[in-house]
Amino acid sequence: MNLTTTTPPKISDEIVAFCRSIDPTTSPEFVEVIPSASGVAKECFETTNAHTAMHGGTVQYGWTIWETPDVLLDAEFHAVWRDAKGTLIDVTPKDDGETRILFLPDSKRVWEKDLIPNIRKILRDSPQLQYHLQMADLVYSIKRKHFKNGSVDAEAASRELTTALSASQLQPIRRTARVGRNAPCPCGSGNKFKKCCGAS
Repeated sequence: MNLTTTTPPKISDEIVAFCRSIDPTTSPEFVEVIPSASGVAKECFETTNAHTAMHGGTVQYGWTIWETPDVLLDAEFHAVWRDAKGTLIDVTPKDDGETRILFLPDSKRVWEKDLIPNIRKILRDSPQLQYHLQMADLVYSIKRKHFKNGSVDAEAASRELTTALSASQLQPIRRTARVGRNAPCPCGSGNKFKKCCGAS
């Protein structure tokens, strides 16, 4: 199963329903990424606030909608810049090279220098996905522990994560027997192995 997460190519009915469950008063829209010259990747709140202070406009809080096709929808709390004309622009640099994001404005929630957990919707479950989500929850809990004054102590969090992984009973999913590429996938998805957990 390929668990690569990316910006959805289109706004599907499934995505619309997911977004309505988060905030029924707003709608998702694609937002262009134009990084601020002084922006820092993965620091959207500080970057957007600094850009707004320099160029005017306002900060719009909301959710970046990520998709693992046919597997998972994932909403991550995020901030973008609304310019004087009302256009939303993501001014935070992207390590992954994304040139646009799918963004759901939040009509009520704002960032109060606190960590906000992702909101997820599972579209197709599997042992691989459950392991992936458990790891994500572990990382979040460690970040939460080392979060203070609006930022994470990255060094302390990294040390604890290394220790937790070495002691964790979360073990990567391993194939216990050879499975033919055209055989049903052992994860129970109903798909052929080559189009599910055997996909490269």
